Amino acid sequence: MEKNKRLLIIVGVLLLFGGIALAYYVGKTLLEGNGASVKVITANIKNSELRVEGTLEFENYPDMLPGHKQPSAIKVTAIGDNELIPYNVVWNGTNGLGTPLNFTIYKVSKELEIKAKCEQQSKRVDGGTAIFEECSITNEESLGTPIGSGTISANSGATSVVLATDEFITSTEEPGTEVYYYVILEYPNINGSQNTDMGENFDGEVNIKPSDITPDIEITAMYQKGEDGTYEEVDSIPSEGYTLNVGESSCNNGITPAWDDDNYGLLVKSLNKSGTECELYFDKQIFAKDTIIDNSNYHEDETPNFDGTACIGDCTYQNENGLYKTQDDFGDSYYFRGTVNDNWVKFGTTSDDKDIYWRIIRINGDGTIRLIYSGSGSPEKTGVNTQIDSSYFNSYINNNMYVGYEYKLGDMHGYKIEITKSIILQKLNDWFSKNLLEEWKDGEGQMDKNAGFCNDRSGSNNNETSWSDTMPDSGGTGTTNTFYGAYLRLTYKGDSPTINNPANPTLKCSTNYNKNKDYFTYENATGIKQNGEETKITGTQSLDYPVGLITADEATFAGGKTGINNSTNKGYWLYTNQYYWTMTPYYFYSDASYMFNIEASGQIHQNTSVASYGIRPVINLKAKTELTFEHPDQAGKGTSENPYIVKGVE
Repeated sequence: MEKNKRLLIIVGVLLLFGGIALAYYVGKTLLEGNGASVKVITANIKNSELRVEGTLEFENYPDMLPGHKQPSAIKVTAIGDNELIPYNVVWNGTNGLGTPLNFTIYKVSKELEIKAKCEQQSKRVDGGTAIFEECSITNEESLGTPIGSGTISANSGATSVVLATDEFITSTEEPGTEVYYYVILEYPNINGSQNTDMGENFDGEVNIKPSDITPDIEITAMYQKGEDGTYEEVDSIPSEGYTLNVGESSCNNGITPAWDDDNYGLLVKSLNKSGTECELYFDKQIFAKDTIIDNSNYHEDETPNFDGTACIGDCTYQNENGLYKTQDDFGDSYYFRGTVNDNWVKFGTTSDDKDIYWRIIRINGDGTIRLIYSGSGSPEKTGVNTQIDSSYFNSYINNNMYVGYEYKLGDMHGYKIEITKSIILQKLNDWFSKNLLEEWKDGEGQMDKNAGFCNDRSGSNNNETSWSDTMPDSGGTGTTNTFYGAYLRLTYKGDSPTINNPANPTLKCSTNYNKNKDYFTYENATGIKQNGEETKITGTQSLDYPVGLITADEATFAGGKTGINNSTNKGYWLYTNQYYWTMTPYYFYSDASYMFNIEASGQIHQNTSVASYGIRPVINLKAKTELTFEHPDQAGKGTSENPYIVKGVE
């Protein structure tokens, strides 16, 4: 805003004397006046909030003589989103004295105890007695080197004096970045009479004005780590796939440079001058996607068999075990299938300090990693400890809206405005807030804030209709019989219930119909590019936390199958010998809403939304997460005995 560009931030009263009596030849000088008051000023510069508090003042000494010095402190706090703010520190006021005042200004990063210690002195001058002060500043060595000094001219009238030029402060989140300025004012001890200063005034204000200077960083050398582990000097920042080695890199302002993963660029916090020099070292970054693929049994260009009759009983389809590829809305997605045991991750701790274990469902098309809860304290393959709790999906069943992860009363969909959270979402939020806030850190931690969770409510009011992008007007609302998309893809068709073979699972949720209604995302999600295109899918932007459940389609890709009988399906990694929910609607039929669930037998089945089944949270790690192993030198990488861990997180 134009207003912000001209903004002056006032910092209280500098010095207000009502009749100064300062005399070179007078033994005692009386200081009178109204004293000083502290002001706290809040204003916006760029997109950040700047708070300034403090005054410059002379204390009310009964005897203030030539040579007197007085230090004062000004605190500046910058609150914002890592903006670098350039500014000048300026004094505006009037010096009515016939004597110029000297100033020296320092800048430090913390509050210090700075005082003046002054002693009265006298000497004979031209037959008279000169009385003056000699002053020292206690703790002056902690102030370092002055950033500015100068003179406020005598008899100057209204004037402006720059105390410090082209200062920088980097705004950060609450409580913000703090810097302190210490200004030492001196009434000089000059030869000659100063009787003309008696009764004159000196007063003014300290302002902060935005500076037009653009900070710059001079990179003196850059080094890129090669395959042999040695660094070679390069002329430019390496292309994507590298990260800054902060341990080796350094800048001459004493601040360790950092790396902005989101924008692939250098980040120098607390930049305090123009022309900061940095020496940078870059290492090749191996993201989680590459680590997982390299350590898995990857079936490149192979398509599993989704014929429900191909495997009866405990086995997975023709012993299909490993990592496979399909498409989701954002590109190539890699999913674990069969009786795998190399998809374990240890990440986070519960409120009672137990390690949390997860299993990798898939690598999403944007490179994020989708995990499902599988125990705390120890990795659990079966049993009730694979779940955090049990719950209804919703409290009621007599309306289509009760298949919704969130919904709006009287409608099947609910997002943004007047939404009602499902019972199971409330349970997930409560668990997340108690156990994962440290790993979440409002989106700054290891979990991704953009990846969403599909509650696919597209479908048809005819169970013979193929899944389509458009819900008929008569389907999905009120008490109209509705066969949801996954029902049509994965289970029955026709007048007589027969197995729909082969199953046709999909990881795509962002159809024209439901991309902003059924793809549930965190409230501050900024979106993911669809298959690398500029168009971003933001989803509902309605969740308090980025947490969901597995979908029936994901369970089918993993090796699960549906059927009308009670056959077992133990031969895939999602089998836990427990009942637990997916977040996929099945149908609304005969005045009841149904959801897909996983049976204790492992089979993908369905029940009404008021059934009480287990809850297994699903989260997503950021695409640029780096993974290692709990025991890097041991065999069985990614197994329950040697799970993946997030690099740098204990």
